[in-house]
Parts: sequence; C-alpha cells; structure tokens
Amino acid sequence: MIEITDAAASELKQLLEEQNKTDHGLRIFAAGLGCRGVQYGLSLEKSPGKEDDVLESKGIKIIFSKDL
Repeated sequence: MIEITDAAASELKQLLEEQNKTDHGLRIFAAGLGCRGVQYGLSLEKSPGKEDDVLESKGIKIIFSKDL
C-alpha cells in the first residue's frame, strides 16, 4: 500500500497548482538497482498507461506500473 502524508499531499497540491497541472498524478517508478537495493523515482504524469495501476491518497492520484 502506498500512502502520502498530509504534509506531502499539501506540497504536491501546491506544486500541481503552481504548474497548472491539477489534472496530473504522481508517478512512482523503479529507477534502477543500486548497492542498497531498488532506487525509486518520482515524476508528474497526466494519464496512466494501460499497464499502470492508480491509487488515490489524500486527494493525490498515484500512478505506478503493475510490475512495481
């Protein structure tokens, strides 16, 4: 399960508004494998792909690959 804290949700909502991207979600993706394990990345994305799952936490759409 992925959950966003209240503080993170507030910051993300503000960022989305500032960039006029209120219709976007937060994509979480595996960015590679390092000596400490999987490294994750974040980006803003408008629409999920057909291979993605979408959750919502505190009003933020979270997009991630079903393989993640």
